[in-house]
Amino acid sequence: MTEAEVETELVRAIEHVQRESRSDCPPVDGSTRPIGDLEGFDSLNGVEAGAQVADHLGLQMPDNPFVDERGRCLTVKAAAQRILAANKTPAKMSGGAK
Repeated sequence: MTEAEVETELVRAIEHVQRESRSDCPPVDGSTRPIGDLEGFDSLNGVEAGAQVADHLGLQMPDNPFVDERGRCLTVKAAAQRILAANKTPAKMSGGAK
């Protein structure tokens, strides 16, 4: 699994969540910080999008891939990197696909 593949799935999941919540969704890419950049996208939406990616790709997922351990909101690219790193050390993860 590559970073680009995870980013692509994150973008798809974000766009799906935005459509389902009937919120505007400007173009999303690796530099987008969903929490803060997208109307109505909050931490619960981040959890939902993460769960969709976990299910689709069969990866372990941080509780919210778009928020780091210090509570900072992450870009799509940083979230993809976080997910890949988490799957190299599954003992540090909680939640996600089984």
